[in-house]
Amino acid sequence: MSELLKFLLLMFLSYFGLVIGTFISNFTKEELKQGKKYFRILKPIFLGVVFYFFFSYLGLRYYFSIPISLVSVLLGFVWVKKFPNNILFYSIFSISLFETKNPVIALLIFMFGLVTASLGFKKKHSFFQNLKLSLLNNIVYPVLCLLLIILF
Repeated sequence: MSELLKFLLLMFLSYFGLVIGTFISNFTKEELKQGKKYFRILKPIFLGVVFYFFFSYLGLRYYFSIPISLVSVLLGFVWVKKFPNNILFYSIFSISLFETKNPVIALLIFMFGLVTASLGFKKKHSFFQNLKLSLLNNIVYPVLCLLLIILF
């Protein structure tokens, strides 16, 4: 399979986490409130794990990649509290997926999308309104991925 096709497939599958997260949230509205406190914890952890895999791919030794990943988790906690949008996270994810074309990183981005969609789910909106908001609020990911393809 060509590298371009592999990257596009991984990008679309990982972005699909937002759809699945919205779908699950729609059917578990009662448990959503309690689950959101755990999702706020998971979101920065996924960021740190993506950093770890990306740095490992780049050849950084674990004694460099683990501390940098832990710092990114801590910064992720601060970022999640201050800024609810995911432009920074998805920008980092697009670069790391483009460079590595690693299915593990794509899976982590998928899981991040599940969490993101659940955190952004509004009970007062319909499923399609929530889906539209989730996809549009995080559109930076596929757009930046496609720009990376065009530029490089």
